[in-house]
Amino acid sequence: MLISGSFQPCGTIGAWLEPSSDRTWPQRRHWRRRVVPFVWNYRPIDSLRKVVPGTPRSNRFVTSLKCRAARRDPARANNHTIRVYNALTGRLLRTYEFPTAGFINDLVITRNAVYATDSNNAQLAVVPLGRFGRLPAPSAATLLPLGGEFVLASGFNNNGIVARNGWLIAVQSKTGILYRIDPKTGDARKIVTTYVATNGDGLALRNGKLYVVRNQNNLVAVLNLGSDLLSATLVGEITSPGNLEVPTAATFALDKLWVVNARFGTPNPETADYWITRLPTSP
Repeated sequence: MLISGSFQPCGTIGAWLEPSSDRTWPQRRHWRRRVVPFVWNYRPIDSLRKVVPGTPRSNRFVTSLKCRAARRDPARANNHTIRVYNALTGRLLRTYEFPTAGFINDLVITRNAVYATDSNNAQLAVVPLGRFGRLPAPSAATLLPLGGEFVLASGFNNNGIVARNGWLIAVQSKTGILYRIDPKTGDARKIVTTYVATNGDGLALRNGKLYVVRNQNNLVAVLNLGSDLLSATLVGEITSPGNLEVPTAATFALDKLWVVNARFGTPNPETADYWITRLPTSP
């Protein structure tokens, strides 16, 4: 499993587990905060390997991490960049700058591009991909304005993002509104649902269900998506009292749902423990 962070592991988790393992997993896996940014390759044999180097006290922190083939794409929030690393060696492959972006947050990798949310502005950061996922020149990175029914709110806006059937789905943290977004035009339409996912953070998809991590609420909401991705109904909420402390990102591995706990507001984060929590896939 991939876990990353530097100040706090605020929104970074990706699946890279060995499914052949028959290991019995505890509900928590702990790690101690380090001063330098880090990305761990976490395997069932309990080995941790630092694969993405960082600079001590660089004031950077990773908000999202996705893996495709042998590359990892982390979004670093405070310097408006998306960086691509070699997943095996940690070597930096390419850096994409978005100087006018606000808070680059979560990202998703599709066949044609990488899309990242900007939590301060009505736009997505986009890195187009060439044939077989070839990385473009840094100058190819663009910003995609969001239109349609999207309304920029005060405070934190689009956060988690996933892709399905040629569309993008994002959650607006402040309002709890889910949007279906056209990745070509930026046209956004509200997903009609009676459920309000305020504090929505990371998103995950599985078997037609959308999993919405609600960080300050310490739960994961599970919704059935309509075939056109314009409606959703609540299945239920997954909680785990005592094991969730401001969960942010989520992923599926070994037939379980795994979330990382950011523990925002924790006193003395330099010495605090952080952990990922294993959850059931159904409420």
